[in-house]
Amino acid sequence: MKKVLLYTLAVIVVLGMIGACFGESETDSKEVTSDSAVVGKEEVKKEEPKSKWDYTETVDEMTDKKSYTAQIESENEEYFEFPYNGGSRLIFTLRNSPQYGKDAFIRITKGQFISGINGQNIKVRFDEDQAFNVHCNEASDYSTDILFLNNYKKIAERLKTAKTMKINVEFFDEGTRTFTFDVANLKWEH
Repeated sequence: MKKVLLYTLAVIVVLGMIGACFGESETDSKEVTSDSAVVGKEEVKKEEPKSKWDYTETVDEMTDKKSYTAQIESENEEYFEFPYNGGSRLIFTLRNSPQYGKDAFIRITKGQFISGINGQNIKVRFDEDQAFNVHCNEASDYSTDILFLNNYKKIAERLKTAKTMKINVEFFDEGTRTFTFDVANLKWEH
């Protein structure tokens, strides 16, 4: 019985050594893919710049026309009192729609903006530039968690080269709060 075990063990060791000699080693062979290149024996990855933007494309079933959005969520959370307990984030969206045209809007995940019949002004700042006022209008359905920003063209153009954007906006019973966005690498041709 001991001899059978010793022979079996010896055969396994020999087969392992043969496999190691004839098998492909990890450093000797590299598969080149479209996003990598082999330089010598080291693989160099070409990475596309990371982006935190989410993109959507939808088709209107009635007109077969396409709508596009680019959306990003704030890096920071703000904490509001009851009934909005927990962290609230600001979501910024660019939209190009055959029905609504080109617009930019913000939405708070939990909370209410202050906006009257004349809307409200918010402050927007890109990178280290001076902050500027942007007039906002409420949604046509009077939702208190969304504001539409004027100056779409200026904002969309500046977003293409900016790395950060800060938005300072006033909330019902909570005062003004500032939200920061990592807007680098926006791909927006709409």
